[in-house]
This record gives sequence, C-alpha cells and structure tokens, in this order.
Amino acid sequence: MNKGITKATGDIITFLNAGDIYDNNKVIEIIVNQFLKSQYDALIGWGTVGEQVWATWLTDIPAVRMSSLGFCHQSLFVEASAIQDEPFDSRRIKTDSDTAQFANLIKKGKRVGLVKQVLSHRSPNLGVSAYSTKSTESVTNTLTEYYGYSLEESVTLISFRRNFQDTDKILQLLKKSDTDPRGEEGRRDLAIMVLDTVHMRQSVGIGQCTIRHLLKQAIKTLIEVTGPDIACNIIGQLTSAQKAKAEYVETARAKKNELSQMIQRQRTHYERKELPKARIQPNQYLSSISERALPIVSLTSFPARIRSVDCVVRSILRQSVKPRQIYLYLGSDEFPSISYLPSQLQELEGDSFSIIFVNSTHHSYDKYIHLPKQDGDVCIIDDDVIYKPTMLELLLASRQKHKHEVIANRAHQIRLSEDGRSVAPYKTWKQEVVCEEPSYDLLPTGAGGVLYPGSVLTSEEARNKELLLAIAPYADDIWLKVVSLIHGRRVVTTNACSEKGGWYMEYTPTMKEGALHSVNVDRGLNDMQIKLSLDYLATRDIRLQSLVQSPSIANQEAA
Repeated sequence: MNKGITKATGDIITFLNAGDIYDNNKVIEIIVNQFLKSQYDALIGWGTVGEQVWATWLTDIPAVRMSSLGFCHQSLFVEASAIQDEPFDSRRIKTDSDTAQFANLIKKGKRVGLVKQVLSHRSPNLGVSAYSTKSTESVTNTLTEYYGYSLEESVTLISFRRNFQDTDKILQLLKKSDTDPRGEEGRRDLAIMVLDTVHMRQSVGIGQCTIRHLLKQAIKTLIEVTGPDIACNIIGQLTSAQKAKAEYVETARAKKNELSQMIQRQRTHYERKELPKARIQPNQYLSSISERALPIVSLTSFPARIRSVDCVVRSILRQSVKPRQIYLYLGSDEFPSISYLPSQLQELEGDSFSIIFVNSTHHSYDKYIHLPKQDGDVCIIDDDVIYKPTMLELLLASRQKHKHEVIANRAHQIRLSEDGRSVAPYKTWKQEVVCEEPSYDLLPTGAGGVLYPGSVLTSEEARNKELLLAIAPYADDIWLKVVSLIHGRRVVTTNACSEKGGWYMEYTPTMKEGALHSVNVDRGLNDMQIKLSLDYLATRDIRLQSLVQSPSIANQEAA
C-alpha cells in the first residue's frame, strides 16, 4: 500500500482490495463532487461485510485507534498530499495500520467528512486482519504500546469488543480515576469504544441491565473527560449514524425479502408447469441419439446469485432432450461447504445433477475449466436464465447438420470498421442475429446456451488460466471465441432468436446481482478485452478481420 501511495499520480487516493467492490457505478463521481464542494482533506463512507454494515460515525476524534468504530478503509478517500505525509505503519504484524493511519490524520487536524451511505462491499473471504492470530497480536501491540494497557487489560478489551464478554472488567476500567496512567485520551477512547460496541451488540440478546450499566458508566466517563457539550455532541453523532444505519439495514432486508418472494414465485410457477413437449419437428437424429452422445451441461455461480440457481437447474432438468449430466462448479473460497447453499438447490443433487466444489474460483470460467478432458459436446449456460424447454433440442438439431462447429442459440455479429482494418466497437455489433450457416463473424453468448465440441472447450488454450485472466478476465464468451478461432471452428446459430424460433429468455430475479454488463458494455471493458484478444490471435497468425471478410474459408481442423 505504501508503494502504491508513492506511485499514485491522482489528487485523491483510495484502496480497494482484490475481491472488494464498490456499491454502484456512481461512487467515484459522488466522492469527487463532495471534494469539489468542500474543503475536506478526506472523506469516509460506510462498507459491508455480508449482511453486516460497518458504519463510521466519528471523524473529529481519533478514537478509531482503539477499535474500528465501523471503519472500512475501502470507503476512505484521502487527498494525496495528506496520505503521503501519513503512510501506513510498516512495522511487522501491523494489521490495524489502516485505523492507526486514519486516527493520525484526525489527530493532525485533517478535515474528514462523513458520507452516511454504503460505498463499498468487502469480500466475504476475510483477509489476515479479520480476527486472526496476527490481528490479535497487532491490536494488542497498539493497546499496550500506545495506550499503556497491561497485557491482561488488552485481552479484556479485545474480548469485549469482539464477543461482548468480560463486561464487569470493562466497567472497572471505565471507573478508573483521571489519574490513570493512560490519561484522558485513553479514558475518552475507551468510553467511545464501549458506546459503539453496545450499540453494535444490542440485537444479540444482551441483558438490558448489563447494557444500562455500561451505557451509564461510559457516558459518565465521557462527560468527566470531555465535558458535557463535547460528550453530547459525540453521543449525537453516534445516534444519528445508528438511525441512518438502521434505515439502510431495514431497506436492505426489505429488498432481500422481496427478492426471496420473487424467487419463490418463479420456482412455484415453474414447478407447476407440465413437462415440455418438443416444439420443433422430431427427427431420426434426435430420437436415435445415444446417451453417450448427449451433451454435458455446465454452469457456475457466486454468492449474489446462488439463491435462484435451483430455478436455472430445474429448467435444464425439464428439457425436452435430457442432457447426459449437469455440473455446477462453485469455488470453496466463496462457498466453504454445501451447507452454504440453499436447500432448494441441495435437494436437486442426484444422478443427473452434481455440485462440484473447486479450491478457488475463477468466476465465469469455472463453468468449464474444471471439466475432465473429453471429445463429446458440452453445453455451457449462464446462471441467471430460465431456459426454454427446447434449448438443448434446438442445439442438437443443428449439430446434426454441422458436426464440428460451435452451435449457439444466441449470438452477436462482429462488425468491422469502415476501412475493414479493425473490429468496430462492441456496442455497434448486430445483436441476436440468426445465421444457420457456418460463419467466423459470430460471437456466441452463454445466455442462450452454447454447444461446444469438448475437444475445443477442454483444450489447453481454453483452460490456460494465466492467459485467459490476462486477456479477458471478465468475458469468457470472448475468450472462447479466441479458442474457437485457434481450433478453426466457425459458429452457427439456431433460429431461436427469430420470431419462428419463439425464443426469448426469462431471467431470474437475481440477474442484476453482480452483473458485468454496465462495466463490460457501457464502460467499454469488452472493447479492451477484444483488442487484447485480437493482439493475441495475431501472435498465432490468425487475423479475425481477414476471416470475417472471407466467410467461406474452410474449417481446416475439421477437414
């Protein structure tokens, strides 16, 4: 982090760890506007970890050093000149160096503004500072070295802060006279920490008598140290923040309940449907296809969407042509065990559907990079679509005519620039085209279901993790297009997206959760990944522009 500070060239510096995300695509804009309107040296907002809200409320007293007080460094934005003068504590085992840095900024008189809204979401995969042995040692060092607490007192403080234990000992610490060697700063910060902890823990079933005693003594100590006016101001800030936090939590819970009801309605509606009948003309190929020749269907998901994935799986289980097997790949770093999954999803596991946990997630790529090597067809699908009963049937009917190509129910047509020398921006491509003859200028999308030859999907190129994450980390469709071109495979679409095909997908209620569309499309990340892909293809002597201009080039590998 300190190296980052020295290399940063902007006016404002913030830190977002791998796995953390901003709440929405307006966060940076909100912060910049606040800086422009005010004379602040820093701004801090709120963050979440799972369903817990970290709500900072005190920005003019450096009590955050004793406890986090809702501090979320992913939501802290500091003017470069201020943070360059106050780098992170780089001593060994200093996991609370971010709170120490924030406290030092306040102590130096830096003006810190509070943004009472959630700006960031911390990764559920908590890092080294999350109650680990190293974290405990680091916090203990701060309590003993800065505040002068004994080792035993430090253990008491940590136990109280983390687990609301040792309340009697905390009361005794609060009652220490003002001659205590820790001084007024230590007593003030202790009182503030107790007030914050009590408000955090009130819903955990703590006895009301204990709460009253703690609040009474904490307020008494605060008044003794700061005077009644400052004490009232501190308590007012806490009350105001808690009210805003409660409103946020209530809104989030209401949204979650509404989402649950939508998922249940969709689930119930789908379960009541009769088993599907084929909507395309049956033929000898489909009726005689052996079980061994049936495709595998594979998908992946992540925590924000897992609640509705059973609806997706049910739609595959009810296909008019049954797949050989359905695999759902999940990262153990996001789902430590099957108990983290909804019961409605767990109950579907059986002969036709398997849930497979992998060591660490590679996000959308998990749907295929863990598959065993094979030659048979694999159909990859997305985790936010309820698939029509004939999704697989349409793909397999086209496979009868096109033995070696990539078959898609949904694809976009790649456009070239006016001079034909480069690929036009993704936004200008023709969406959801129907092209039932093999072509190089189509980009299949997993949202419709795509049938890949297994030899392509499980090839070394397709599963080169270092390469795919460097070139197209958020666009598996684009990377698989690269791999298909390397293997000389063209793309064919079914008529699913035509009026005759009668297709349009039904999305799950969690579709917008964690969606990359606004980043990939609206902010041009797709174009960046496409450029990197084209540059890589050029190193393999493959130029998409030439292939698009010459659609009749034969499939060399198939030949």
